[in-house]
Amino acid sequence: MNLHIDPPLGGVSKRAGFQSQPPFTAHTILDMWPVDVDSGRAVLGVRPALTVIDSPGDTVECLQNVSGVRSDGPRQSMVACSGSDIFWWDETVWRYAGGAQASAADTGRAVFSTSFLQQAFIFIDDAKPIVFDYPTNTAVTLEEHAGDCPAGCRGGFTWQGGIWLFGQEGSPHVLYGSRTSNAFDWDFSADIEDEGGAVFDLGTRWGGTPITAGFEQTSDTAIISALGGMVAYHGHPRRLGAPEVISNLYILGQGAWTKTPDDTVYAMTPRGLIMIDLQANVMPVSDKSIPDDLVGLAYEYTDPTICVQYDSWLNAVHITDRKSGSEQAWTYFLDTRAFVKNTLTNYPFCMAEFAPFITSDTSGVLLGRSA
Repeated sequence: MNLHIDPPLGGVSKRAGFQSQPPFTAHTILDMWPVDVDSGRAVLGVRPALTVIDSPGDTVECLQNVSGVRSDGPRQSMVACSGSDIFWWDETVWRYAGGAQASAADTGRAVFSTSFLQQAFIFIDDAKPIVFDYPTNTAVTLEEHAGDCPAGCRGGFTWQGGIWLFGQEGSPHVLYGSRTSNAFDWDFSADIEDEGGAVFDLGTRWGGTPITAGFEQTSDTAIISALGGMVAYHGHPRRLGAPEVISNLYILGQGAWTKTPDDTVYAMTPRGLIMIDLQANVMPVSDKSIPDDLVGLAYEYTDPTICVQYDSWLNAVHITDRKSGSEQAWTYFLDTRAFVKNTLTNYPFCMAEFAPFITSDTSGVLLGRSA
């Protein structure tokens, strides 16, 4: 008798008994992807090995895309933090940054950052952000044109033409925003009629609880995640922006979310992987198929361990957790809605996609080594 068994292109499913296993799934899949990376066909194949590329140091705590114009570098580059040193990519090798703060980045944890115009803003826990200016190759402490930039904010993002900061140890619930079009103006006393002035939010919408993540979803909408839940800002708060509570879930750190090209967000929460659509609706990603390993993950405010990164080459979302003793890595394939577990020799501080590295047979997702 011939027995026909279809390959488990639907990924891992542990929510059903063996006799009622959903079609095209398996109880355990390790390092087997439901796609042939050479042809793109839906067929079970071995996960390709990771490629080791030149690294600026033994560990990489931060990776940040940055663009600009300089005579000895590409238009699209990347900034990395390694062992407190700041580097930039010149298309061939990593080069040291210059400036007074070129060796002042935090170490031993994920370091978050954002880009604005031709600069990268690197957030540290004991001072104002480090500003790396790509055209001049200088890393210096932010110096205000007006007002006083809050110090010690570990997270931030770019939205509505300004820089937004959060994660200040003494005020972890407060969100700060610079003046529109000027990341160096932090004058919060600007007149209420000044629609471009710096602004702060004391977090009443998220119950005054610590902010865990923040990002631009679209040019009109920013998502703020706090332990008290998630809020979508529809427009700038000085320009009649309306905050809307969208969920009682929270994202497990500033590195635990990613966006697809159509601005759909995927993020890790205590409930597992969620999706946020363009209307800011929050939806769990299939409670029936999400692995138990990804539900109820621990969150450490001062040292979040989870990374989530969209891979445009695979049309997939990579998820890693470097928590000591329970390290894990998964890939969620959007085309097949399959979760597949991966083994790594190192679980990263950070992940980022760098478009210049993408080829017909190479992903552009970089993993920042943690040990």
